[in-house]
Amino acid sequence: FSHLSKWKIFLALNVWVYVLLIPIVHFIFPLVSPLQLLSPILSMLFILFYPLAILLHVSGFGGILDETLHGMLYMQAPAYRLEIALPFLVSYVLASLVAIRYRWLCWVCFGFVVTALFFISNLPSLD
Repeated sequence: FSHLSKWKIFLALNVWVYVLLIPIVHFIFPLVSPLQLLSPILSMLFILFYPLAILLHVSGFGGILDETLHGMLYMQAPAYRLEIALPFLVSYVLASLVAIRYRWLCWVCFGFVVTALFFISNLPSLD
């Protein structure tokens, strides 16, 4: 990855970590929403937002971003229930651990995620 710019590594790392955590997160929290696709973008923006929020609060303008945050927190979106089976999760975690040694298994883990996302696209909405 030394040939990539730091900006590209930053983007790729955020997206890769988000994607590879999908099966683990949905085993614990089975609700899925299209809004969760904003998570990598929001986590990158948080790096800028948090120091800005501190600076605004220290300078007495802490409420400036309240409307924006309120709107984001109360967005409505369809919700789906995706339950990851325990054998699927165990297989995924084992493949992830072995991928530390054998890099090609990272793509197998990515295949697990694609499989999980396939099931998301076939779920009925809870709304």
